[in-house]
Amino acid sequence: GRSVIASSTVPTQAQGPRVLVARLTTSGALDATFGSGGVAQFAISSINDQGRSVAIQPDGKIVVTGAAYSSASNVDFAVARYNSNGSANGSAFQVNTTELNDQETPRIAIDSNGVFTIVWQSYGQEANDGAVIARSFNADGTALTNEVLVNTDTAGEQYRATIAIDGSNRRIIGWRNFGGGYYGIDFGARVMTADGNFLTGMISQDVATQYFQGPSVAVAGSTLVIANAELDGTVAADVR
Repeated sequence: GRSVIASSTVPTQAQGPRVLVARLTTSGALDATFGSGGVAQFAISSINDQGRSVAIQPDGKIVVTGAAYSSASNVDFAVARYNSNGSANGSAFQVNTTELNDQETPRIAIDSNGVFTIVWQSYGQEANDGAVIARSFNADGTALTNEVLVNTDTAGEQYRATIAIDGSNRRIIGWRNFGGGYYGIDFGARVMTADGNFLTGMISQDVATQYFQGPSVAVAGSTLVIANAELDGTVAADVR
């Protein structure tokens, strides 16, 4: 029933931001049994680190992914793993192998075997402005796959990737597809196995009646829901 939050913090003015992980009790207070007073910090790079997404493995280990600046102008990202008490579980490691331009907005999901898949947006990796990339790792952090290009539509920009995993450990990956739909934007989605094999082609549909923010994907049993928040405050959803 405890919650885990990942973000970033600046320990001193002489240091750049560091990944911060906090665990809360069911009452919302910091869990004193985790890290130092409920908080753990982790330095990945020497410049600037930002925790962006977090998930918990079945054995209680915490996996955090976030931005790690390899230079002042180039963004990669990495994974840091924590034991259930907040101590580091091994060293952080870089996820992306393509380092051209920036790799941003990583999102992580973990299946019932502890295998985790990370999706992100990569600039300049294909002919368009942005591509959706996925990579899976075994429960111990060793790589299960290489980088996998998710989107099949290469017109325009694919970005804001998100991921959910169903009860059969299938990965449902969704993203904004700048190149179709209203104002040139719709959503794209594909279903993938842990080892990078796709079970569907690209699911694409303009579910929004106007420019939207999102998408977000979720699963309930075998039902897939992709939702988008529209500018007028309404939510458009596609249920499959």
